[in-house]
Amino acid sequence: MDMGYPLNLAKHFLGVGGVIIREGQVLLVKLKYGGARNYWLIPGGLVEPGETLEEGLIREIKEETNLEVQPTGILGIRSMVRKDDGLTDVYTVFSAEVTGNLENLKKQESEISELAWIDLAALDDRDDVLGYTRTIVNVAIKSPPMERDHQFDQQARERIGLTSYEQFWVNHTT
Repeated sequence: MDMGYPLNLAKHFLGVGGVIIREGQVLLVKLKYGGARNYWLIPGGLVEPGETLEEGLIREIKEETNLEVQPTGILGIRSMVRKDDGLTDVYTVFSAEVTGNLENLKKQESEISELAWIDLAALDDRDDVLGYTRTIVNVAIKSPPMERDHQFDQQARERIGLTSYEQFWVNHTT
């Protein structure tokens, strides 16, 4: 079904990252490339065509850390426009929990130079942690994430005829 979307306007990157906290530590990675090289940041990457945000996050964290995770909610969204090519870069950050075996933790050799659990108490004092990473980890500690409405997701998929649908709402109960 042609929805009439102007595909020539779809000039953006869609990325995801995951804040994984356990026992007073957060899982962070250092990339081997790009402007964030040699800085600690949350694991994540680009969403591939045909993936939902959650699916992209699960895949990216598995690729970078070899851990199986389950997203538990959205912590924040960052949007920017790149100077060099004018592309819009949208990055959604999830809170996530490890669902598989922690002993499987292993860095992706092609992209990740280091992988470590970093103490939350020391995070703000470190010069090698990106400011955005520090901010979003602090948000994860202090605020409940937006949670997924699974009941509405199923209704929308059936009504509209979609392969995937995810909708998140602010949790006002806590």
